[in-house]
Amino acid sequence: AVDGERIGSKTCSFTTSTTVGSLPSGTKLESVEPADVLEQMLVAKFPPSITFTSTLSESGIYEIGETQDVKLDIKVTKQSYDIKKVEITSTPSLAEFTKTVTAAPWTHSGTVTISDSQTVTVKATDVEGLSSTKSIKYNFVYPMYASYVDATVTDITEADVISGQKVIKQKGAITLAYTSNDVLLRPVFAYPAEYGDLKKIIDVLNQIELITNYTKYDVQIECLDGNVIDYYAYVSNTEAILDNFEIKFSW
Repeated sequence: AVDGERIGSKTCSFTTSTTVGSLPSGTKLESVEPADVLEQMLVAKFPPSITFTSTLSESGIYEIGETQDVKLDIKVTKQSYDIKKVEITSTPSLAEFTKTVTAAPWTHSGTVTISDSQTVTVKATDVEGLSSTKSIKYNFVYPMYASYVDATVTDITEADVISGQKVIKQKGAITLAYTSNDVLLRPVFAYPAEYGDLKKIIDVLNQIELITNYTKYDVQIECLDGNVIDYYAYVSNTEAILDNFEIKFSW
């Protein structure tokens, strides 16, 4: 673990070749007391600990434009050494959560309003340079839609798409159940065009590929945040009476 002089009864000098206890690899010590070296080898040093809580679930997926009031509580606790500074950053920048704190108390609380994806990061550094970091990320997306049209529809409009059910999920394989209440209808699945073309459309019950029986349309939809977004709408070419008919869509 160390290269250099043998540790004797007085002092020693060496450079660590691997991390030992609180001594990182490459640490060079000159004429140090053996007891001091052993303490650093045997006693691990820990960076400040961070407790970071939020009133909005980090695992949730939210619609862009849907206003969320979020209360964040941050607490940094000393571990091996005194705390030197706490840096709070946010992307995109939020005034309430972009600051550097260099004096106790090492706590911070605040409420912000967000309606789009947001990441808040806390980095705590002690006087010896040991640091720890913790982040909370909130995911906002434009909605997908599951809707229906009948045989008379030859082109798909915004009204056709938004008449259905909003689906607030991130891009990924998604299974939707369609029920037409004893009426012959064609299922529609629409999503932001930036996700790209679908690769598969599967009848879940029978495990049959359906994508060749669907037509893709370009649609523009005014979303909750006021932006007009390009969407792709995949529409079945076949009418059917649907009773909890599950379809899996994949990119």
